Amino acid sequence: MGDIALIGLDTAEDQQDTNPLFAGLYNSQEYRKAQTEWLKHALKQKDIASAPHIVAFCHIPLFDDDPTHNPGDVAPADKDPAYTKDFALWQRTCANMWTPLLQKAGCRVIITAHMHKYRFDAPTGSRKWAQIVGGGPKINSKNGFPTVIEGFTEGKELVIRIHNVSQGTVVAEHRFTAK
Repeated sequence: MGDIALIGLDTAEDQQDTNPLFAGLYNSQEYRKAQTEWLKHALKQKDIASAPHIVAFCHIPLFDDDPTHNPGDVAPADKDPAYTKDFALWQRTCANMWTPLLQKAGCRVIITAHMHKYRFDAPTGSRKWAQIVGGGPKINSKNGFPTVIEGFTEGKELVIRIHNVSQGTVVAEHRFTAK
């Protein structure tokens, strides 16, 4: 879309395929591997490779700095007393598979959901992309608010604004340089 290449990825389920809840019906790991192969090729396509800005989207966050948050690759069957939930609050498997490819391509931001609460994770030394987690759907929640995430280019920068839908306000604006 103009100067922005949009990449949609599917993090699949928030628990391991071996979780008894799924009764052997899921094959998320192979699906994620296939997406990784697809992503390798997609990022080399002329329209994507030449875009000044690459934005990736997926459902489950690819990062969380809370060590008690289940990363989605916990065995056996997603239960471990070290984690606060038996479902993934972030997706370490996908992060490990996709981060090297996205970073090499120059992706600066990944937009996710799943947590129902707005959050911004700034880039770090080893993780060159920022993560924006969208909020919602509770309109009158003390701990969160429904969001609309708006993105556009301004000059050579990518601008992403976070709107609080229930209050009609802009709560954050993040700017990213071109790759």
